Amino acid sequence: MAKYVLGKQQIVNDLHLLNSSPLADLLNLCLKSKSPSKQTQRIHARIIKSRFCSETFILNRLIDVYGKSDFVDDAYKVFDQMLERNIFSWNAVLSTLTNAGLLDEANHIFESMPVTDQCSWNSMVSGFAQRDRFDESVEFFVRMHAQDFVLNQYSYGSALSSCAGSRNMKMGTQIHASLSKSPRIVEARWIFDTMPIKNIITETSIISGYAKSANVETASSIRQRQKKEIYMVLKTLTKVMKLFGYVPNVRDLEANEEGGLDLNSSEDLEVPITTEVA
Repeated sequence: MAKYVLGKQQIVNDLHLLNSSPLADLLNLCLKSKSPSKQTQRIHARIIKSRFCSETFILNRLIDVYGKSDFVDDAYKVFDQMLERNIFSWNAVLSTLTNAGLLDEANHIFESMPVTDQCSWNSMVSGFAQRDRFDESVEFFVRMHAQDFVLNQYSYGSALSSCAGSRNMKMGTQIHASLSKSPRIVEARWIFDTMPIKNIITETSIISGYAKSANVETASSIRQRQKKEIYMVLKTLTKVMKLFGYVPNVRDLEANEEGGLDLNSSEDLEVPITTEVA
């Protein structure tokens, strides 16, 4: 009886398989293989010769594995030849294309989809954001929101990154402000903590969100950190200014090092500047 061996996994002749799950398990092992292309192609050849050659489930897994192994052409070929597709088929090839940076091709697939879901939209928002096509990423986010799809941390995170990348602070403020509203404050904090770029606007939004959700202690903690960061910037600035002939009055900054500066007072953060007289 013919057998196929992949590592320690064995499969008896495909004609005796009750379902395609064993083949799906082998495809999962291909991702861990040192030569995923050869292993995946071998499993693909078996699928073609089996009674599961047109089964949507196993072909979806094949697209997914080809895509994750960076064999985009093979993934698309399987998708293109499928007799029946479902939302998972479309999302698998969409993810493959966006991860490969083939955004125009991904957009064509996306616009051809009979139906879309949260995963489809997130692929477009994040895919365009990762390739620095920020305006288009935000556009997909806005369309996603307009069609009442559920926005999660991945949707918001990618959109906010795009706003930062394109310096669209107005849109970034609107997005983060809406997310910071209770009861989504926990999700907003997760996104805030993982943002590569933070600014006074996003920090103020998260502080406001905590304050409105009656979590004053956390809001105060972030506010204190914000003040300390401002202080550190001012301290660095004074050193730079001295190089250009300006002498800051560092009395207040020195007082902070001794614990005397009130970081909640904007007046205490002022740095008087005088011109050095030779």
